[in-house]
Amino acid sequence: MPYKETRSDATEEADSGRARARERARTLAKRRTPTGVFPSAVDTDMIRAFEMPKTPAIDAARATLDGIESGEQDIFPDPMARQVYSAWRQDHKAVERQFAAM
Repeated sequence: MPYKETRSDATEEADSGRARARERARTLAKRRTPTGVFPSAVDTDMIRAFEMPKTPAIDAARATLDGIESGEQDIFPDPMARQVYSAWRQDHKAVERQFAAM
């Protein structure tokens, strides 16, 4: 069987992170502030059928605008997003395993 190269999700995520970093540098050079918004479960039609805690869309929108106004580059506009980001910073592999098990 011929060797087939595969990419792991972690490798793709790292590539994505490097691409974001390059784009941020280019954007900052143009005197613009790049902003990434990373919401989790926001109560919209897209996830309405899922039984889980959800942040009202207006609250996520307000938190996003507050983050932009305060100059944040990475905005986690709801409690679940902040919790996942905090866990990811501590042990990103554990977060990957948790999502893979879903």
